[in-house]
Amino acid sequence: MKLVIKDAFGFEQPIIKVQVKHRKSTAGSPEIQQLLGANPLKANCLFVSTGGFTSQAMIVAKQNSVKLVDLEELVQLIIEWYELMPNDTRALLPLQKMYVPE
Repeated sequence: MKLVIKDAFGFEQPIIKVQVKHRKSTAGSPEIQQLLGANPLKANCLFVSTGGFTSQAMIVAKQNSVKLVDLEELVQLIIEWYELMPNDTRALLPLQKMYVPE
């Protein structure tokens, strides 16, 4: 019996190929294709772009099972998983909970 554990992105295999772009402009389909060209067999692909993605990039990503993460989703993932991160990782991004009354 094989035990399959999915991570936060829904990936099951241990290989994840990631490309990260921190900029204001959107990432296009050529960049998604570049990531796919460097993709070893059976690897999962994750593309993070703080500037978002063009519609063509989203189409290419969907056709090739590339997980796209924009700035909004990246922030949400950090908030969601922050408490489970190792202390040395959290030290790189020190956050503090704040409660704001409505």
